[in-house]
Amino acid sequence: MISIAVCDKDRVRTNRIKDVLDDMLSSKGVSYHLFCLSDGNGLMELLADDSSGITIIFLDIGPDDGGGRQLAAEITARYPHIALIDSSNAGQGADRAREQLLRSTVARVLERALNQTPREEADKARVLTVMAKGAVHNFMIDAIEYIMSDRRIVIIHENGAETAIYAKLDDIEEKIGPGFVRCHQSYLVNMSRIKTFDNKKIRLFSDTVIPISQKRRIQAREKYFRYLGGTMNK
Repeated sequence: MISIAVCDKDRVRTNRIKDVLDDMLSSKGVSYHLFCLSDGNGLMELLADDSSGITIIFLDIGPDDGGGRQLAAEITARYPHIALIDSSNAGQGADRAREQLLRSTVARVLERALNQTPREEADKARVLTVMAKGAVHNFMIDAIEYIMSDRRIVIIHENGAETAIYAKLDDIEEKIGPGFVRCHQSYLVNMSRIKTFDNKKIRLFSDTVIPISQKRRIQAREKYFRYLGGTMNK
């Protein structure tokens, strides 16, 4: 059983998402429970109820809705294991391109949810341990947005908080696991926090912008698209 939430005031978009889910999940024989909400407060109350078990959220994060972007950032910070899908284009017309985009996005996220192993569930609670100058620093990996290095100092950004320690970014990259991408000599980014990824920069759900160096561009894109489970057009 998969629990999915749709938070959107537009009933056309909500109904279209429901139709796509019914079609795709019924063909796989997968049962699911769908929560339909029209406001962010109701969504946050639902997420606060541990019994809801929400793993996927469709949310209007369109450019005309600043509240949607803020809500997305808050959800990502509090519930990093939940997959967010932008529903802002789901109801704009019925052309084949938008329909295919919606279906491909849903298929990718559903595949990750259905194929998640117990080991991956356990990985959500992984801790990054860094020893520096005789002190032991522990960080919840899923709470880390990105890590930035400045010479011998590494700054770990966690949901708005910053911790500076003496360490090497190369050493942290080896420890932190496959969920992070090195897009720049000085930056290591949690891929679950990425909102947009283009040739020059990464924008996180928090609206933080991370540069992509020319040297690491292709490798970073390839790793991110593997993480998404898709293919890359170079």
